[in-house]
Amino acid sequence: MPNLVEIHDLRLEATTDAGNVVPIIKGVSLDIAPGEILALIGESGSGKTTIALTLMGHTRRGCRITAGSVRVAGRDLVTMTERQRQALRGTQVAYVPQSAAAAFNPALTLMDQVIEVARIHRLMPMAQARAKAVDLFRALALPDPETIGARYPHQVSGGQLQRLSAAMALIGDPQLVIFDEPTTALDVTTQIEVLRAFKSVMRAGHMAGVYVSHDLAVVAQIADRIAVLRGGEVQEIGTTDQILHRPAHPYTRELLAAFEPATYARPLPATAEAPAPVLDVANVTAGYGPLGPDGKPFKLALKDVSCRLDRGRNLGVIGESGSGKSTLASVAEILSRPLDFYHGLTSPARQVRLHQLLDMVRLPKAMAHRLPGELSGGQKQRVNLARALAANPEVILCDEVTSALDTVVAAAVIELLKDLQRDLDLSYVFISHDLSTVQAICDQVMVMNDGAVVETLGIDQLPDGARHPYSKLLFNSVPQLDPGWLDRVPMRP
Repeated sequence: MPNLVEIHDLRLEATTDAGNVVPIIKGVSLDIAPGEILALIGESGSGKTTIALTLMGHTRRGCRITAGSVRVAGRDLVTMTERQRQALRGTQVAYVPQSAAAAFNPALTLMDQVIEVARIHRLMPMAQARAKAVDLFRALALPDPETIGARYPHQVSGGQLQRLSAAMALIGDPQLVIFDEPTTALDVTTQIEVLRAFKSVMRAGHMAGVYVSHDLAVVAQIADRIAVLRGGEVQEIGTTDQILHRPAHPYTRELLAAFEPATYARPLPATAEAPAPVLDVANVTAGYGPLGPDGKPFKLALKDVSCRLDRGRNLGVIGESGSGKSTLASVAEILSRPLDFYHGLTSPARQVRLHQLLDMVRLPKAMAHRLPGELSGGQKQRVNLARALAANPEVILCDEVTSALDTVVAAAVIELLKDLQRDLDLSYVFISHDLSTVQAICDQVMVMNDGAVVETLGIDQLPDGARHPYSKLLFNSVPQLDPGWLDRVPMRP
């Protein structure tokens, strides 16, 4: 059987704002068989999304294809007219974005948006399209499939919206679906549900797929083969089992090593007295909406939460979306907001301090003159850290600081945080839905669910020392570097 996708010697170049021409894709060749899912793995800037977008007939602003071919079902998208490419999008090739929220119009119902491709391309009568959408809602394990289409985007959860974006992509029965990091922003339990739904629908429809991600454990659950990219070139390509267990290229081994950071085990100082805490939250209840007769807000986001952070130690706070993690950070930030402000620095002194801060986060001085849009994700996070350090804090609240970063860059940010802690005697509250991240830097982990603390564990107790059922569910939902792991995880009741 001929391949559905054949990319041969693809080359792209980009023109910078300064007018320089830079090669970004350097002779990439890939193929995908009908019904096969190929994962594209690599760091930010490796070319994953750029290659995937060429399968839609898209190139990013400032980029152009200079050589090669991109064939889908025998037709070369490079030589097509734009009208021919438009006819192909949504029917033969469909796209599931990283941010489903950005893909939906808040003023239209979900059903109207899911069936839009069928309407634009006149694929079927609208009544048939609505019935097909309901079937897709059911196949994607969405709640209330008969009625969820009548809701608006803000009325469903992030995980539900991500599955609805998949329904939007699948309504036209495409031969190829491109998934662009569709679970990156989801918590681990929601991620499992979404991955399971994606895998089931793709297998049932015998559809081919391209899964763009920086998370090897996630693609291990859905991909048949993995292509490892770096600097616009393919470093290695093989079956999922081969890449995970018998990697041939040093860079692939580096990615695998970055995926499993060592636990941040540090001995406690031998002191007669307990150190004074730098943060002490006691029995805090917080929420929003009108106050009830008991004086509490209508909707509680925190319910009698207490926690303590000692100097030089790190506390991880984990839980699903809506568990109260970020609300706790907001409350702690408000309660500990400094009353002293730093003014009076002369312009030369400000420049010296700016350069000191950039040096602390390992950025070159020239970075001070860059605009945010000119920075990579890792550079932006380092700038954010420099801004936090400008106030000479004792505690830094880190709210999902690595969730949008690829594995290697995230590991570098974690190492930077550790170095700064040693140099400046800092303490961190690390809020995340990624257990491996908090294991890499925290001394204790506090598990939150529905606004309440269900359990606090020492880092040496993770993950097997958890006693609360919710903690066990959370820890057991972290994807493993095992292609069969997802099939063995029981469905959430």
